[in-house]
Amino acid sequence: MKSSDKAEEELRQTLAQWRPLRISDAESLHQLISRIEMKDNPPYRTTIGEVRGWLQDTEKTRGRIGIAAEGPRKSEPICYAIVTLSDNSRECRARGGVCPDYRGLGVGGAVVSWQVEQGTTLLRDVTGEGGRILTQVAGEQNELQVHLTRMGFSWARSSYELRRELSDLPLMPQLGTYYSVELWSQEWDHAARRLYARLLEEQWSLPGQANDEWSIGMEAFRPEWSFVALDKTGDRPSLVGFVRVSAYPEDWEALGWSEGYIDLLGVEEFPGSHAISQALVIASMDSQAASGMRKVATGVGVASNAGALSFYEELGFNRSFQTRTYSYSV
Repeated sequence: MKSSDKAEEELRQTLAQWRPLRISDAESLHQLISRIEMKDNPPYRTTIGEVRGWLQDTEKTRGRIGIAAEGPRKSEPICYAIVTLSDNSRECRARGGVCPDYRGLGVGGAVVSWQVEQGTTLLRDVTGEGGRILTQVAGEQNELQVHLTRMGFSWARSSYELRRELSDLPLMPQLGTYYSVELWSQEWDHAARRLYARLLEEQWSLPGQANDEWSIGMEAFRPEWSFVALDKTGDRPSLVGFVRVSAYPEDWEALGWSEGYIDLLGVEEFPGSHAISQALVIASMDSQAASGMRKVATGVGVASNAGALSFYEELGFNRSFQTRTYSYSV
């Protein structure tokens, strides 16, 4: 039996009927994910818009949904698995989950096995070689971590959610005569994208991922909380930094408060960059506080950008939630 057939057979033996995911499954898949998140209680809630987005690109995405054959949720979705090829065609992002009522029955291990098979096929079909499959473990999902380790995944990095109250904010640092922090304007969007792409490649060794990263949070983007840093030493101002901030009100009920979320912070590397980074974040926090937000949050990956953790902690942020990324080499 081929390994791909083996993964399919394992899933057929886990109480679920296993079939391809379709765009028309978005509502039922979202309901399943909501049940999973109610149990695991991460500091976010996946929206129906996000789920639809996962299923739209059929050329780069493969997905399956498991329908219970018996048990407390007979004929309902109880598990899902999705693999999506990144824009750089070197990585696959794996998503999946199991209904809490059906955990401990081998479903999770079979889902991971299917993700490895399909991710491997996607990478080899496109590149002719390989790449890596990435998946995330949020909080204390110890059972998933065991399945990943058994399948040959290894830890790649850890990310932290960081938060602080929007009270007693730090003072704005002095930037000098020729630098200013100004409210986000659409005219700087292209320059900010170019800067972020360069930072991903030069500082964080993540070439070709700018489109994937930039698209995160765009539906929730709040320009009134976002700022750019400009260098005005020349005839025309040039962008040297930006902070892009979003609002995810669907998460606020689970959190118990309202907050803004710093999706992206990017600043050119030069002697004054630390103060400019601080000024961008402080300007955003001031604006969020004026809008009535109680807290501000962001996410930092410590393996790719360890300095960012201490940067935010200097500004009064505290660690509140950990997500671990695991990698499988193809």
